[in-house]
Amino acid sequence: MQDNTPWLFIHVMKTAGTSFRAYVEEIAPSQVFPSKSDRERTGGNYMGALQFLTSLSSGTIKPDSTPYMFGHFPAWMSDKVDPSWRVATVLREPVARTVSMLGHHNARLGAKYSDLRDLLLDDNFRKNNLENYQTKVFGAEPDHITSANDQHICTEETYEAALERIGRFDMVGLTEEISQTVDRWHEVTDLPRGEFPHFNKAKPREIDTELRDAILPYVQLDLRFYDTVKSTIAVNHLST
Repeated sequence: MQDNTPWLFIHVMKTAGTSFRAYVEEIAPSQVFPSKSDRERTGGNYMGALQFLTSLSSGTIKPDSTPYMFGHFPAWMSDKVDPSWRVATVLREPVARTVSMLGHHNARLGAKYSDLRDLLLDDNFRKNNLENYQTKVFGAEPDHITSANDQHICTEETYEAALERIGRFDMVGLTEEISQTVDRWHEVTDLPRGEFPHFNKAKPREIDTELRDAILPYVQLDLRFYDTVKSTIAVNHLST
């Protein structure tokens, strides 16, 4: 029987987190924050980190009744909630995540670009949403970023901080190993099972070589971060 200990899910953009949230909501529709109707009211956007903490403090968000809480939060949020909370996330191979982010952004622009490499020339978009993005999300501190999409130049110190922080998470999944990730989720939450929704399964080998080469200079720390987590932390979380 599930114990309803609150879970904070750090949803990294373009890592199948939306599908994961929808999956949990299908199983436990009244226990997920934000609900589908919450997101419809905000145009699909998540609440910001500072607003979330304020709402939590004021009692607007009630983790006793909605114990599964999702957001595009910087991972320092895991240090700000009650220590009894458990924390989960899913990572994705960095080049594949970047290509997915480029495609998502291009779709929002009305498919303006036939060559996704052109989007890399947009300094703000690249720095906000692409450059060593997963390292930034997990390693940047509150005095660096208040939003996961704030700009921050990642350094070796950021990389080390990211590994230390994610090492304290209760569940670390991988988009490329979503079946094992879902299995592990059920082990740690004791929720009943459902059918995981469709999500895009782009793999690095399917990515155009020229696009991959254009992306690589911007994700060097992310590649190290992902490979280290995959070979150490995630393998321990997902092995059965």
